[in-house]
Amino acid sequence: MGRRLSELQKNILQMAYTKQDNILAKNVLVKVYGFPTVTDIRSKMVFSRKVIGEKRYQSASVSVAKAFNRLAARGLVRREYNAGITLTKEGVKVASRNLTYTESKFHKTQ
Repeated sequence: MGRRLSELQKNILQMAYTKQDNILAKNVLVKVYGFPTVTDIRSKMVFSRKVIGEKRYQSASVSVAKAFNRLAARGLVRREYNAGITLTKEGVKVASRNLTYTESKFHKTQ
């Protein structure tokens, strides 16, 4: 696995590192893709596929699932059915390095 992390994978690691809790695919769809949510009759956060567009929703959902799987294959996260992902010790190291690099890069451009 010599390939670098994708921007989506980096975003997911940063979200998990910052939140210090499990990350669900719907969290990524809201934060990274900016998908609006609505509350259904059971007070659950859901997406309106009519507003987002079925094709865009499906494409983003598949991208997030693949990113989760690739991060798990690298040993950076643990996946649990219906519980999302949590960082492993190695995932914490990578996320903290990535966050530090991103912050230093940001400060240099200002």
